[in-house]
Amino acid sequence: MADQSNLRNREPGAPLVGSSIPTNEARPARRALARALFVMVVMGIAYLACYGQVHTRPATEATESLTQAYVPSGSPTETTQARAQPSIVATLAVAAPAAPTPRPHANSSPNRIRIPRIDVDAPVVEVTANIREENGESVTVWQVADFAAGFHLTSAYPGHIGNTVISAHNNIRGRVFRHLVDLVPGDDVYLYADHQEYQYVVTQCILVKEKGAPEEIRRDNAEWIQPTTDERLTLVSCWPFIKPDHRVVVVARPNAR
Repeated sequence: MADQSNLRNREPGAPLVGSSIPTNEARPARRALARALFVMVVMGIAYLACYGQVHTRPATEATESLTQAYVPSGSPTETTQARAQPSIVATLAVAAPAAPTPRPHANSSPNRIRIPRIDVDAPVVEVTANIREENGESVTVWQVADFAAGFHLTSAYPGHIGNTVISAHNNIRGRVFRHLVDLVPGDDVYLYADHQEYQYVVTQCILVKEKGAPEEIRRDNAEWIQPTTDERLTLVSCWPFIKPDHRVVVVARPNAR
């Protein structure tokens, strides 16, 4: 309580000494400050409420859209936790294939043949043809090399336009082409001539009746080893292993790789 003497002696309008009661001049300032603080609090709450509704939802939608973009189509449904860390797949641009390098023209017959699929790696020697009479007609019969593959001497050298023809035994004297019948399109064949490798890719595998077949069929069969207007390699052997009466004919084309 303020001292009674102070109350009696103070000047009009002077503050009370030792009193906790605010004066008339202090009350309006405190009220203004309280109102300002109240308004700022209300505005802050309103701003936060508005910001949370406007900005929180789009951010969630954007995250969900980005996550779904990395989920492969057709893949099993993933959990939200798994999809929150997507794997990024890099796409590499594939350069256009280079133009194939021109193949050198061999100046001699091949001296080696290699066929990885059927484990053939054998020497190649030149063979010639004999003319003999059959049923009153002249027939060309090509020799077959022993323990080697035979290059038909009148056929094309590797790298030249024409038909490069090579034959070998299936069941005797080296059996170099024992498994020629097992080749399929896409298999690789390599010839070597003049210290150069010539790569071919199998495109055709044909099995034709030979022994006991009509003369017309046998003439058609002989067309496979005739000269051609394109560059190719033709491999020939007999089939099957026991009592062969067919011919296996494999055609391969130059590989542009």
